[in-house]
Amino acid sequence: MQLIKKNLIPILFFLGLLLFTAYQSKYIPTAYFWDELGVYIPAAQHMNDAGTISLLPSSLDPLYSRGHPLLYTFLNASVFHFFGDRVAVAHTLALIISLLVLVSFYFIISNLLSKKVAFFSCLLLAVQPLFISMSVLSLPEMCLCLFLLWAVWALIKNYGLLFALMSSLAILTKESAIVIIGVAVCTLYFDKLFLSKNKDKKATRFSLICIIIPVLVYALFLVTQRIQNGWFFFPEHIGYLHFNLVGFFDTNWLMCKQFFFHKSNFIVGLASFVYLVFNLFHYRRATKFHFVVIAFIIVSMFFSNVNFYMQRYLLIILPWIIVLGVWALDQILELYFKTKYLKNSMLVLLMTFSSYLAISNWDSNTFSDTCDISYRRTVFLVQETANWLQSQTWKNEVIEANFPVFQALQEPRNGYVKQPFAIDVNFQQPCKYGIFFKTKGIWDPLSEHTYVKTLKLFKNDFAEIRVVQFF
Repeated sequence: MQLIKKNLIPILFFLGLLLFTAYQSKYIPTAYFWDELGVYIPAAQHMNDAGTISLLPSSLDPLYSRGHPLLYTFLNASVFHFFGDRVAVAHTLALIISLLVLVSFYFIISNLLSKKVAFFSCLLLAVQPLFISMSVLSLPEMCLCLFLLWAVWALIKNYGLLFALMSSLAILTKESAIVIIGVAVCTLYFDKLFLSKNKDKKATRFSLICIIIPVLVYALFLVTQRIQNGWFFFPEHIGYLHFNLVGFFDTNWLMCKQFFFHKSNFIVGLASFVYLVFNLFHYRRATKFHFVVIAFIIVSMFFSNVNFYMQRYLLIILPWIIVLGVWALDQILELYFKTKYLKNSMLVLLMTFSSYLAISNWDSNTFSDTCDISYRRTVFLVQETANWLQSQTWKNEVIEANFPVFQALQEPRNGYVKQPFAIDVNFQQPCKYGIFFKTKGIWDPLSEHTYVKTLKLFKNDFAEIRVVQFF
């Protein structure tokens, strides 16, 4: 009994992991959705099919790589090679990565703050709608989050070689990880200015070398890409870059609403925001932990302003926003409650209510990409359509379809059909039948013409799939 009491928090954390795994395991067979259906899984499938499993840009057609570093595609293609290219294999890898994020986060925060803060931070992270959604999707952001957790910890602890390794892996996962280099430069300056004014030149040079290593790794990738593909950056993505002042404020406000003020994270998010602002005004008294974490959040948000923004791109800052909020609440309660029992009881109450808010917002019943588990409604709608289509007498004819229907029907390995359908896209050839997906509120041109007849309409509260016959 004494042993259990002494290790109560680690035991609760382990039980929480088991519960999380049990819940998410039910959705491992769920067919692919949106970007994993259109980009990341086809990339891994093609790399595995061609037998060119590597990190080199030439190992994959740019149509699938989009100029991104290929570490995540390499990981997926590798597990496909050894375990088969089934949906369950890809989603099992995704779940394992999400579990590694939780375990890493618990270890890091236990090391930096306390086991209690680590446990509650992991609990709230695990039940956030964005995290619960992303943890069984084959997208690179969770893998990126894993490497950047360790890179941030390495910065705080002055582990130069670990920082160089984890930052390099993060950049090879997705180029947006370059933000960690900016944070590292700011940290080196902060460290020298406020914490270690007498830091010797040898230590400074070593820190600079460790910062430069991931930059050189990315530069090597870009040079290789220039040699093999003829360009440094995917031409289409260059158009996504923008420097709009009005858009800057709009995007930042959107980020704040999603990560600090959303009803699923309001209590901890608001505490985190106040604590962040407080430390900005009192930066001279900030510890290295506070500086690095806050710098990472701010630099990541600023970087997202100059590129195409989606909420999942900032999954990397969600753990740190949560831990700032939990730590702030723990410190505030310590000021107002004299006994440890009352303070911990109130903290448990706050964490329980915060968890309830998060869980109650898992499904917003809207088309919100991967922000919550509403995406499964889209998957089920496409699956329902595919099941119906497979029983039709005209299933062997060429069918006109749009995304995501054509990806679902063309490739049986995507989890929707048993046999591939003959699909035409963008009306390149005459077709007698068509299947079209759209979200509600979007103009439907098919409804205004007499040359089409609706054969079947599949719909839910926010999307519909129309099966039509052309005349």
